[in-house]
Amino acid sequence: MSHLYLYVALVGVVIVLFALTRAKSPSAGSSVVPASTVPSAAVDQELKETFEEFMNELERENNRTLDTFKALERETQAKLAEQQSVIQALEQRLQEVEQKAAAQAMLPATPAPGGTETPPTEPEPAPEPKAPSFLVNEKYAKVVELSDRGLTPPQIARETGIGIGEIQLVLGLVKREEAR
Repeated sequence: MSHLYLYVALVGVVIVLFALTRAKSPSAGSSVVPASTVPSAAVDQELKETFEEFMNELERENNRTLDTFKALERETQAKLAEQQSVIQALEQRLQEVEQKAAAQAMLPATPAPGGTETPPTEPEPAPEPKAPSFLVNEKYAKVVELSDRGLTPPQIARETGIGIGEIQLVLGLVKREEAR
């Protein structure tokens, strides 16, 4: 930005110099112009070349500034599009979570105050097999569930992030509990 002020100041200086070197017109008062105030053709040509060089440099600087603004605009548009896609993904996940919460909020029917039971609106799910008593930890229940689906201990380890030895211990305890 400071270059712009410098260019404007230089243009002003060039204009002032050009005005000072120009001959006064005969209608301005005196009909005789002193020879010392008449610019030579070489000085006039040099001023024109300097002014043209200055204008060309100013044009190049303007083009660089425009290119910079265009690049910033493209970057901003790309970031905006990326943020919009993230927002859409988050909104979709929020809807999924709300749907799951709504499904879990539906409680089974409770007996009415008169002693009669209200019929459930949905069929009751089949009772799950009773898990062994040591499976109080959710991750161990997940290990058993994945094992029941046929996954091997290394596959379960990749899925849950639990060590293979710990998985084998849990599965061994489950088999021992089932054998009782």
